[in-house]
Amino acid sequence: MSDYSKSQVLSQINQTPFFVFFYHAEPDVCKKVITACYAGGNRIFEFTNRGKDADKVFANLNPWVRNEFPDLIFGTGTIYDAEAANLYINMGADFIVSPAVDEQVAEVCNRKKILWIPGCLSPTEIYRAEQLGAAIIKIFPIVATGGPDYIRAMHGPSPDTRFMPTGQLKPTEASLKPWMEAGAYCVGLGSGLVTREIIRYGNFSILTSLCTETIKIIYKYRKNNYT
Repeated sequence: MSDYSKSQVLSQINQTPFFVFFYHAEPDVCKKVITACYAGGNRIFEFTNRGKDADKVFANLNPWVRNEFPDLIFGTGTIYDAEAANLYINMGADFIVSPAVDEQVAEVCNRKKILWIPGCLSPTEIYRAEQLGAAIIKIFPIVATGGPDYIRAMHGPSPDTRFMPTGQLKPTEASLKPWMEAGAYCVGLGSGLVTREIIRYGNFSILTSLCTETIKIIYKYRKNNYT
């Protein structure tokens, strides 16, 4: 089980509203990425459940993360069903991210008091997710929304919803500023941040710098209306 309560996880996200999404089959590569991101100020890391034996890689990484970076919030994403949610929560995941709204996943997370972040696009999905206990709504994929005005529009009927845009975001002011100014609560970056080139050439110092810059941009443009 997680070392952190749901409220503690939310508190850390509020302080450092920047998720890194990453998967690699080699634990050593994951450790280098996590270390580089942490050095750049990242404190919310999602290991995505997307590859063969992903659960075994997570099981290898989690004790290492707890020992090396005890204040890092370390969860998992791409969770489609209750079985997978249970598996990762029992291995110590601090949060669960789903690509869609699934009542059984919500039930597992609620029962075990773990933060659940489902992917939504429509007002109906958002409403249902929050009814099921979602504290953060993952807007995914953002290319289907038409842009940051989607958040502005949704904050009309849902002023207190915490939106996390993900998908095709990059660690640049041009990419992040519009979403933060529109009222995004936090953002998630994956391959736009941890690029194939960084992994291929081992340029992890570049990754550290990108994380530092990303956090600066988020802090600069984020609206201070969240608690």
